[in-house]
Amino acid sequence: AALNTLNESIELARETSRNFLARFIGSRVEVLTYIGRFAEAETDFEQAITLFMMMDDEQALAELYLVMGYEHHSILKQWDEAQDCFHQASLLINLRPDDYAEFHARLLIGKGQVELKTGSLTEAQKLFNAANAIVSEKNLAWWQPVVDYFQGQTNLQLNDAPAARVNFQHGIVAIDNEGCPDYLPLILLELAHLEQNAAQKAVYLENCLHAADSHARFPDKITCFD
Repeated sequence: AALNTLNESIELARETSRNFLARFIGSRVEVLTYIGRFAEAETDFEQAITLFMMMDDEQALAELYLVMGYEHHSILKQWDEAQDCFHQASLLINLRPDDYAEFHARLLIGKGQVELKTGSLTEAQKLFNAANAIVSEKNLAWWQPVVDYFQGQTNLQLNDAPAARVNFQHGIVAIDNEGCPDYLPLILLELAHLEQNAAQKAVYLENCLHAADSHARFPDKITCFD
């Protein structure tokens, strides 16, 4: 329904407003990546970037680069392309860092994920800790479970399962406190992997599948149901 509405809005905006057109196309990028239609999202991304550059809209550009780096290239494990997007976003965010606290936190999470997958675990840990500090200080509740999930992933890579379990459990609490629900199935899956008790493991897995079915990005549904 959201995609159909955006498609109609985009067609109308083509005849009336470049500003609205850019914003509608940018919104469609997010929807398309969420449902796993990545090729279409990339086409929209290029269009939206061109339009926002023509309008000199640095805030919209920064957000679009963050979305494309985090929700598109990182999901596809295109780490170099993700890093390029984060670099472009950082150039814009650094122009007015005090105004872009949420963008800064998202940037640190995105860069941390790249480090986690391709670089230094120590650097990833620093980036996620810095993101966590901003999320806590600015009360960016939506992003707390995202930080918790990646801190847990980092601790798993550092062979610190007890610390990872604490991160994941904190993530569940954060989701109950207005945090992003998209990470619930992923967190439950990790807790299931860590759980030694067979009955509790089954509960985590059942809840994971239920959460993935009701609210998850398309790639995460595949991960959970695989």
